[in-house]
Amino acid sequence: MLCTLLIGCVSHVTLPVPPPTLTAEQRIGWFNSLAGETEKTTTITTCQNLSCSTRIEKEMRLVNGTTIEASEDLLPVVRPDSTTAQHARAARRARDRGSSWAWGSLGAAAAIVLVSSLVADAPSPEDHTLLYAWGAAATVATVGYIVNYVSKAEAVEEDGFAFRAYTKDLADRLNVCVLGYQLVPCEYRPPPPAPSGPPGANEPAPEPPAPQQHVPDGPVARQ
Repeated sequence: MLCTLLIGCVSHVTLPVPPPTLTAEQRIGWFNSLAGETEKTTTITTCQNLSCSTRIEKEMRLVNGTTIEASEDLLPVVRPDSTTAQHARAARRARDRGSSWAWGSLGAAAAIVLVSSLVADAPSPEDHTLLYAWGAAATVATVGYIVNYVSKAEAVEEDGFAFRAYTKDLADRLNVCVLGYQLVPCEYRPPPPAPSGPPGANEPAPEPPAPQQHVPDGPVARQ
């Protein structure tokens, strides 16, 4: 609960890595199970006293019912150089940066208050040590909160880019293509169309032979 309130943690799932031994039919089956089905954007507004904060969360639901909250969970099923992977790694870096700042600032603020309370003398009108310590702790905690908020917003934006590119990148990883309205292995080649008339009816008419020139024997006459 504390993680969710302070940092906005996301749930993770583990997707299987497609083995290289998949047959053409199995590749199509994997795609039909792991393709993206719906994308959901949720806006959450939290108000306390007279201030309100808003955060946006994104998630994607796969055909098999799996809910993806963090785009880095898609890395096992796409190519490392795909658009999905690039945005997913950017989202993970932003989330990690925000978490580090949030927990680090919270720990620093608690340490400031604890140390100042241990070394400060008995409170007196002239002694403002604890007051300064609380002010420093509040400043550190506020900076951590702001960095975490901005980083989380950046991560959500990168998640959205990854989700939109995912289904195509999954098809590229599984080497699955669309032929008409049907999924087929990309190496599939449809048979040639059957002729619509009698044999030879669709073949172009042969061109007439070029006229032959008579070349006399012997050397070429000089002018």
